Amino acid sequence: MRRQQTRFERLMRIRQMNTENVINILRSKNLLLSYLECEA
Repeated sequence: MRRQQTRFERLMRIRQMNTENVINILRSKNLLLSYLECEA
């Protein structure tokens, strides 16, 4: 039972990290777009 719990925790942690990575990528993409618009 404990082993399954740790596996689930690990899955959730990986999922959270992936979500944070996606948010960071979108944020940097938006920054890049706004920067390009200012330069144009």
